[in-house]
Amino acid sequence: MPDSFFTSQKTRKRKRSEPSGSKTIPKKSHTFFPKSKNSKPLLNNGSAKRKRNDEELESDETNDEDGGVDDMVLRVDTEDEDAESGDEDADETPAEKRLRLAQLYLQGVKEDMGLADGEFDAAEIDKELISTRLKQDVMEHSGKIHLFVADSFDFSRPAPSKRFSKGHRLSVTSAVVSESGRYLFSSGKEGHIIKWDLSTGEQIKAMHKVRPANADKKGKGRALDPDAQGHTDEVLALTLSSDGKYLVSGGRDRKVVVWDADECKWIKCFIGPTGHKDGISAVSFRVGSPQLYTASFDRTVKVYDLSPSVMGCVETLFGHQDQILALDSLRAETCVTVGARDKTVRFWKIVEETQLVFRGGGRSKIREVLEGGLRGEEEGDEGDLDSRATNFVEGSLECVAMIDENTFLSGGDSG
Repeated sequence: MPDSFFTSQKTRKRKRSEPSGSKTIPKKSHTFFPKSKNSKPLLNNGSAKRKRNDEELESDETNDEDGGVDDMVLRVDTEDEDAESGDEDADETPAEKRLRLAQLYLQGVKEDMGLADGEFDAAEIDKELISTRLKQDVMEHSGKIHLFVADSFDFSRPAPSKRFSKGHRLSVTSAVVSESGRYLFSSGKEGHIIKWDLSTGEQIKAMHKVRPANADKKGKGRALDPDAQGHTDEVLALTLSSDGKYLVSGGRDRKVVVWDADECKWIKCFIGPTGHKDGISAVSFRVGSPQLYTASFDRTVKVYDLSPSVMGCVETLFGHQDQILALDSLRAETCVTVGARDKTVRFWKIVEETQLVFRGGGRSKIREVLEGGLRGEEEGDEGDLDSRATNFVEGSLECVAMIDENTFLSGGDSG
């Protein structure tokens, strides 16, 4: 017998035997209605109870003829919808789905705009065209687009009209045309600057060479007169600002002179501490800016700011080993110069205070390969004829011109 200590004091209930005719009802069961051909699964008993409570709250609004909750068949009509969506999702690939959604989006946009198939909005197209034209104009004005116009000229025929005008007594050293194409400024070795009307070919005004006050003195007494309002020697270079307001000239008298282009009047002269120590060989305005670049035989490049609030020299650039013969610039804060017999082209970056040096005139094995100098080794006897041909060695770089902000051309005495 089991020990009384381990015996439970609770009374156990005896399980009653159920009669044979009774049915066992589980605690949790699902009630199902008889199935018909179109019958659908019913909700469980718990959901039916919650639904019954909701129906009791709304019993005041229902009619007695509709019957009670027990007579209602609670079904969810989702079989057809699930079948349709399931079939559609099963047959549709991701690419087709994206295409369908895109078509729906476009159709919605078209409905919002009120456009039928094949129609277009003229206002939107005009906006796009205007935007494209404005963008192109800005790029042309900023120098970021190329316009090829050389093919439109026929150089085989002589010019339709020529006009000869005499104004300088000696050789013409420089000439510059205004952006409007109405006026031409020219300079000569006699020291005069003449303004011309291009439509008529007549002189408008002349800025003559001035006689210095100490011209009769000798030795050091004949030093340059900084107060002279004009050039006292040959004028070698001219440049005109983009707005046509300032004309700048440089000469052998070491002066950089600023003129009023409209009135042909003297404004300011840079000489001495703010100028060069030798003759001025080249001058150039930065396009669309009052910034001026000058080059000299003293091997330096100076940067001037001609805005009314400054009107002075702001920087001096060193690097060339020989006199500078040419200078050019465009819209960016850069300029390019050539240094004669130092055989270099220097690309100056003003803001970064750096320079790129391009050397020319030398001979090397790599250059001979690039220029076809080793063709004789492959062509046999013809190479002997090529080797006896005249070779030109470049000794001086004398001119330069910028094509765009990153491309330029240079020329030397080798041709």
